Amino acid sequence: DVRYVVHLGLPKSLEGYYQESGRAGRDGAVSLCLLFYNNQDRHKWLRLMQNLQKEPNYNPVAHKTHIDNIYRMAQYCDNRTDCRRAQILEYFGEKFDRRKCIESKMKTICDNCLLFEGNKCSLVDITSDATIICRGVQQLSVKSDITLLHLSEILKGSMNAKITEKGHQNLEMHAKLSKYKKNDIERIVRKLVFLGFLKEDVKILKHSDTMASYIKVGPKATQLFNNSSTKVEFELIDDETKASKKCSVVDDSESEDGQNTTKTRQNTKLSDSSAINRILIRCQSDIKRLIKTVGNEKGVKNMSSLFTPKMLSEMLTRLPESKEDLLGITGYTLSVFSNYKGEEFLTIFQHYAKIKREIQQEEIKKMEQKQIEKAKARAIQSQACYRNNKTYGLIDENQVRDIDFDSSKWLNSKSSNLENKETNYKRKNYSKNYPNNKKAKTSYDANDENTSNYFNSNQKKKFYFKNKAKFKKKY
Repeated sequence: DVRYVVHLGLPKSLEGYYQESGRAGRDGAVSLCLLFYNNQDRHKWLRLMQNLQKEPNYNPVAHKTHIDNIYRMAQYCDNRTDCRRAQILEYFGEKFDRRKCIESKMKTICDNCLLFEGNKCSLVDITSDATIICRGVQQLSVKSDITLLHLSEILKGSMNAKITEKGHQNLEMHAKLSKYKKNDIERIVRKLVFLGFLKEDVKILKHSDTMASYIKVGPKATQLFNNSSTKVEFELIDDETKASKKCSVVDDSESEDGQNTTKTRQNTKLSDSSAINRILIRCQSDIKRLIKTVGNEKGVKNMSSLFTPKMLSEMLTRLPESKEDLLGITGYTLSVFSNYKGEEFLTIFQHYAKIKREIQQEEIKKMEQKQIEKAKARAIQSQACYRNNKTYGLIDENQVRDIDFDSSKWLNSKSSNLENKETNYKRKNYSKNYPNNKKAKTSYDANDENTSNYFNSNQKKKFYFKNKAKFKKKY
């Protein structure tokens, strides 16, 4: 009776994924299988495989099999056109008609068939582009390392500072894939990696526990250089539906150091308070200045490998004030704290956290003062409206600030107003019910001995309960 199977990361093989996801719906009822995939999931597995090479019982054949399984699973996740069922069953030697998945409509249709339905999917021949890309990577990898993000920007035709400084705008592959979307360009590069024309070189950065992935020329690149019969095709969806855009929660891209991070909006509102927002902007500039200084002292050119945009965003949100809080930031390790002046970072965060608390306390006081002023205005207005049951004037708002607010006086004014209404009602009914009383015909005097004795006697209770309904209805 399993209704859901959720994978929070990339499985290490299609066999394992098929077995684990197959536990759902064995009773014949509709079930859902979800797989959350990020490009860095593959890097984690590759790093684990590298660590296994140091083991004494290391087997190179088994190691290659594990690597192939990881890339095959990643290729399954990266495929946005073929039916999910067809891909898995084809791997096990079975054939599956895609129309069966589409005909199931919304009950058990896979995400690719849901995207495919109503859209035009076409195979694009990118053989010549793939050849130029492999040659460009071969030329660049001799001099320096190149990440997937930087390669994608070159292929898109970007003219950012890093590209112009290194002269990469003069390469043959610059702007070669400018007609494609950025996500499609990254998918093309990853497909070349999956096919073996390119390869990923995973490295652990010095003085940190982070990992970087660089693009190199793969073992099959010579087939593109020498054999004209080699053909590379890319599945392109001409128009993605609105539903598919809503399904994409975040846009994953790789940082300059090869790490896969989530894009953060630069213009995100950090706080509802403009004052706090300005404080956090100042804190951000101080932190970036310190990162640059530490990088120059340590000789590290690219400090974004240690302090990713996601990490900085979390730091500004939390403003850690202790070593334990700082180590609780995602990606910030003890080695980074020890080797890259963690105490100085902590001092900056403590300083701005204190200022932030002071601003918040001032805002709370201002809010309370506004509430008190509103209460004053209401109290004075109620006193003016109900004085002698005849005055209906408003008080000037400027006068409210000069008046001391007394809550007991405010409550007494309301109670005295009710007493006035009750007195008027008594005066009216006294003269009506007791016409022989000469004093009641002319006026009602609460201080008169006769009337006060009357209303202080038991007859007062009878009079009240007798006219209770009228009294409540009228007032």
